[in-house]
Amino acid sequence: MVETKKVFVEEDGMAAIICPGCGAAKSVNVEKFKGRKKPLTVRCKKCGGNFSILLDFRASVRKEVHLNGCYKKFGSDKWRRMVVKDISHRSRTGIRIAGAHNLKEGDHVKIKFTLDDTNHSEIERNAVVRWTKDRNVGLDITDSVPYESKLGYYLQSLS
Repeated sequence: MVETKKVFVEEDGMAAIICPGCGAAKSVNVEKFKGRKKPLTVRCKKCGGNFSILLDFRASVRKEVHLNGCYKKFGSDKWRRMVVKDISHRSRTGIRIAGAHNLKEGDHVKIKFTLDDTNHSEIERNAVVRWTKDRNVGLDITDSVPYESKLGYYLQSLS
C-alpha cells in the first residue's frame, strides 16, 4: 500500500480525494469522519487501487510557492504580472504584485498562473481582494469550485 496521504477537508465537510495510482478525483462529504484520528482505506472506483488517507479538518494550511502569473481587475482588459507566494487549502491565495498596483479591499479580479507540476497546469480563477500591504495582496477565490482536481492534486502533493 502507498503511504498515507493527508487530505484537507473544506468548511462544508467536502474533501477532494485523489487516487495516487490513476489520478481520478472525487469530491466527497466526509463530515461523518470528523474527530477520527486513524487513516481511512479508500478503494478507487476507476482503477480499483487501494490507498490510505488521513482527513485533516484544520481551519487552514498555507503552502509557500513561487508561481508566475498575471491578474486583471474586472472591467479592465489590462493584464499585470504577479507571483503567487502562497496558496491555502481553504481557497485563499497570497500574491506579490510586480510593481505598484491600485488594488483595494473588495476589488474583484481574475487571476491566471501556472503550476510547477509536471504538466505545467494552467489555473484561471476569479477572486476578491481581502487585504493589501505594499505589493502583497491577499485574495479569496470566488469560483464555485475553487478546489478542482488539478489544483487539489498539486496542493496534496505539497503536503
